[in-house]
Amino acid sequence: MAARQIGSSYRMIAFNGSMGTFLAINPIITWRSEEMFPLWDDCFSLPSASAAVMRHREISFEYIDQTGQPIRFHRLSDDQAQLVQHQVDHLDGILMVDRLVSPGAIIAREMMGRAVHPSLRQAAA
Repeated sequence: MAARQIGSSYRMIAFNGSMGTFLAINPIITWRSEEMFPLWDDCFSLPSASAAVMRHREISFEYIDQTGQPIRFHRLSDDQAQLVQHQVDHLDGILMVDRLVSPGAIIAREMMGRAVHPSLRQAAA
C-alpha cells in the first residue's frame, strides 16, 4: 500500500509479502533492466478490472527504514520487481492505465483466465 492511498502526504510504502514486512520511506528505483515484459496488473484503484501493462523485468531500489537506516534491494525480478514498480508508480501519480500495452488493454476481472491480450499471448510463446 502506498501512503497516498490512505491520505498521508509522506512518501512511503508498507510491504507485507515475499520480500518481508517493512516500511519503505522515500523509496526510489535506482536501476531498471532494459528488458521489459507484459503482464496483467490489477489495483485497488480499479477493483473490477485488470490491465495489460509493461514492466521492467528487473529493478534495484533503495529506501530509508523506520530507524533511518538506508536499505538497498539489488536486481529484484519478476513478481517483486513488478510489485515495487506498481507501488512506486502510485507515489509518482502514475496509474496502471497509464502503462497499458495498447489502448483498450483493460478487461473485467471476471474475464481473467478467459481473455488473453495479444501482447501477453506472444510473451507466453
